[in-house]
Amino acid sequence: MLISLREHKSAGDRLCFRSHRRILDGFLKREEYWECDVYHRTKRLTVRVIFPVGRPCQRATVTTRSTRKTVALGPEHFQTLADGRQVLCWVKKRPKLNERYLIRWVW
Repeated sequence: MLISLREHKSAGDRLCFRSHRRILDGFLKREEYWECDVYHRTKRLTVRVIFPVGRPCQRATVTTRSTRKTVALGPEHFQTLADGRQVLCWVKKRPKLNERYLIRWVW
């Protein structure tokens, strides 16, 4: 991915960066995952996975690499859109620098 900042930045400047990816014909196995690596100081990391109609998530977890701690994501992390698709939303405030978060789900 190439990011163009268009103008020079100074120390202390802030940037809101959002990335959206649409993956077609991917995630075809019963168990899948998405990894997030934090390479820069980040105020809030949000990951949303939108599941197709008829293939909702049965269970999901988040694992933190440095601690190897795995946490199950409860119903508060899921919602259903008007079109019937299910959304998994996980938010980490002030994620640790150089950390990797692994979101794994079964559907």
